Amino acid sequence: MKDNQKDIIALSHQFPLVSIGVASYNNAHFVRYTLDSIRDQTYPNIQLIIVDDQSKDDSVAVIENWIKENQFPCTFIKNKKNTGVTTVCNKLLEKAEGKYFSFLASDDIYLPEKVEHHVNLLENQEPQVGMVYSDCVVIDEKGKNIADSFYSFRGKNPSEMPSGNVFINLLKKNFITAPSVLLKKSVLIKAGGYDSNLIAEDYDLWLRIAKISTVQYDPRPLVKYRRHSSSVTAKVNYKLQEAHLQSLLKHIGYSDEADAIIKKRFKHKSVAVYSFLSKEKGIKWISKRYELYKDPYSFILKIMAKQRFNQRLFSYINYFFTKYVFNS
Repeated sequence: MKDNQKDIIALSHQFPLVSIGVASYNNAHFVRYTLDSIRDQTYPNIQLIIVDDQSKDDSVAVIENWIKENQFPCTFIKNKKNTGVTTVCNKLLEKAEGKYFSFLASDDIYLPEKVEHHVNLLENQEPQVGMVYSDCVVIDEKGKNIADSFYSFRGKNPSEMPSGNVFINLLKKNFITAPSVLLKKSVLIKAGGYDSNLIAEDYDLWLRIAKISTVQYDPRPLVKYRRHSSSVTAKVNYKLQEAHLQSLLKHIGYSDEADAIIKKRFKHKSVAVYSFLSKEKGIKWISKRYELYKDPYSFILKIMAKQRFNQRLFSYINYFFTKYVFNS
C-alpha cells in the first residue's frame, strides 16, 4: 500500500469524512463567503459538493472562479433546469461519501470550528443520536450582526432548547436551525432522504429523523444565518404552510398525543392556506380538516369552501368564530 493511501486511511479513522452540500441559487453576492467559511474550517477531512440550480445571476461564474483561485477539491454540478431545493438536496446526498452530512444554503456562513465541534460531539454521544443542531448568529445582507443568538432574537431562551426525543416538540413547532445541523448520513438515508414533492426541505426531514433517532442540541452559535431585508411574500409563506400540512399528515396515528397536536395545527393552518392560496388547494385542506375533526363547524367550513366562498371573507368569518364563539 502506498504511503499516501495509508495517510488517507489514517486520516479517515481519526477524522471521519464530513460531506458538506451547498445549494446555490441566485446568491452571487454571498456564495463566496459561504465557500470561504467551508475552506477555513479547522476540521481537516471535508468533502465539498455544490449544486447550482440554474441560477439567473452570476453564481456559476463566481463559484468557478472561487474553485480556480482556491484549488479546493470539490464536486460542482450545474443543473440544466431548475429543479427546486428538495431535489437539489437529494442530488447532494447522492454524491456524499462521508459518515456525516450537512446542508448549507449559499448565503449562510460557518464559523471556523463549526464542523470540528459537531463531529466531536456526535462521535462522543450514544449511537442513537442521529443529529446535532445549534444556535446561530443572525446577520444582515451586509454581514453585520443583528443578534448574537437566533433563539434570543426569536424570543426563546437559548439554554432551554430541547435534546433527546424531540418528535413531539417538533410537531408543535419547528425550532431547529437548518444551517446548523450535522447529520449521520446513515440516519438521513434511513429516514428516506428529502421529499422532492415538497417545496421546503427541512421541517419534514427533522420530523422523520426525530422518529428514528435522538437529537442533540449545542448552545454555541456556530453558524451565521443571513436574514434578508426583502420579506417573504404572503403567497410563498402560505406555500410553506401547505408543505407543513403535508409533512404533519405523514405522522397521523403515531400516538394520541401526536394526533391531538396535528389536529390543533390543522385547525389554524388549513384556513390560512384556503385564504391565501388557490381555492382548489384550499378546498383540499379544509376537507382534510373535516376528515380529522368530524365536527359540525369543520363541516360548515367544508361546504363554504366547496361553494367557492370569498377567501378574505372566509378568513374573517373563521377568525370571528374561533375567537369569540369557540375561544380557540
